[in-house]
Amino acid sequence: MKKNTFIAFSVFLLLFLLFSCGSDTEDSEINDLLADFEYADSLQKQVVVSEEIINEMIHSIPPPIEMTSLIISSGAIFDQQLLNDPGKINNYESALLKAINLGIYGTELGYLNIYKKTMLSIDYISAVRTLSKDLKVDQFFDFHTLKRLAASSDNVDSLINISTQGFSRMDAYLREQNRTKTSVMIVTGTFVESLFLATQITYKTPNDQLIERIGEQKISLNNMILMLEVYKKDSELNKLISYFKDLKIIYDEVEIITTYGDPITKEVNGMLVIEDQSTSEVKMNDETLLKIIEKIKELRTKII
Repeated sequence: MKKNTFIAFSVFLLLFLLFSCGSDTEDSEINDLLADFEYADSLQKQVVVSEEIINEMIHSIPPPIEMTSLIISSGAIFDQQLLNDPGKINNYESALLKAINLGIYGTELGYLNIYKKTMLSIDYISAVRTLSKDLKVDQFFDFHTLKRLAASSDNVDSLINISTQGFSRMDAYLREQNRTKTSVMIVTGTFVESLFLATQITYKTPNDQLIERIGEQKISLNNMILMLEVYKKDSELNKLISYFKDLKIIYDEVEIITTYGDPITKEVNGMLVIEDQSTSEVKMNDETLLKIIEKIKELRTKII
């Protein structure tokens, strides 16, 4: 059992993804919002999603730092072989693949930093720079400072903070410029890579907390599909949706039981806060877990 937490995630991915519990109520609300969202046929290939819908969906996808912290606390050994080769950036020709892999490299940069592999992270900073430049959002990152900080493992906190601020400004810009689709693609990359890292590490070093978080992603996966389907008229993206739906078929075998509790009010540092007392339990057998591990690996292979 664990506290059912929801942490607002401001789409900037870098370095820290992963997973939080959701609730059937929130999932239902998001479906209702999407059902109310209408747009002209002529705009279906370049949809501008309302802030309300995007915010609701993003709230269901937690920050990467949660899973990264769980990974290192599980005692798992750093494994560079799990990471996408930064030398592959020239293989990503479409804007969709550039955005998705910007999310992937950003998540991997977080994995490298949490293990203090800062010298290795320089190549990943370069990959982020190249892809963000191709997407015309590189102005939000101080790459000179990032590389300087990466030269020493003593600067990890500063490296994370500067990177996070850059992605935050980038996301705000993309929204203002009606480029929400690009933001969704970046979030897609962080979701896939975080789940891939978690499942591969779990396969090698089983950990109950990691397994529970993997199961909890049933909620986040459903919301990812809802976001992607807004752009289903895009043939390239439609293939991606089909991959996610294949993963969803497996996740349908996962059961999340939520027990709702009355919230309590208490004082924290002189401020009155409301604490959710709801709890959740994930029921997932070993066979289902193995199928998820294989399917997310297969999905990731199709986009890197």
